[in-house]
Amino acid sequence: MNTSVTGLILAGGRSRRMGTDKGLVDYHGRKLVEWAIDILSPVSSELLISTSNKVYEQFGFRTIADKFVFSGPGGGIHAALESAAYNTLLVLSVDTPRMTTSFLRHLISLNKDVNAVIPRHPGGFIEPLCAVYNTSSLNSIGKSLSAGIFKMSDILDQLSVRYYELSDSESMSNLFYNINTLHDLEQ
Repeated sequence: MNTSVTGLILAGGRSRRMGTDKGLVDYHGRKLVEWAIDILSPVSSELLISTSNKVYEQFGFRTIADKFVFSGPGGGIHAALESAAYNTLLVLSVDTPRMTTSFLRHLISLNKDVNAVIPRHPGGFIEPLCAVYNTSSLNSIGKSLSAGIFKMSDILDQLSVRYYELSDSESMSNLFYNINTLHDLEQ
């Protein structure tokens, strides 16, 4: 367990394509949120769940709601940065059950003198929902959200970011496999 990292599970999305709260659906015998808890717990001394759904309280971790309603994942990250006990916030989307703790440890190791550490695929696609953010980014994220800027890439443009360039094998792996539909649950 790392004593200087707050883990955040982003579970506050509207799950339009799934049709039900994504984090509470079963994936290979366990709820998606349980997968995320198991992935984040070894590297976090505090664990938060970004959601306004009180059902998540059953998992024993503090839930936090967005101050900026309908602001997307940036709102969840902002609320967590305000509430976090530690300066380092390790973010994981609830719908990525194939992420590994060892990959997240590597992201944390790159967290020096920047506002955020973001994985980037060859070709430029970024993974801002499996990333590290520091409390030093709080004001900039808040200003972006206040200005109606909700797209994560636009929010990141206002921050000092270290991009972790994923290798071809990392990019092609299932680390970032993301569950959005009922069909995805069968994979």
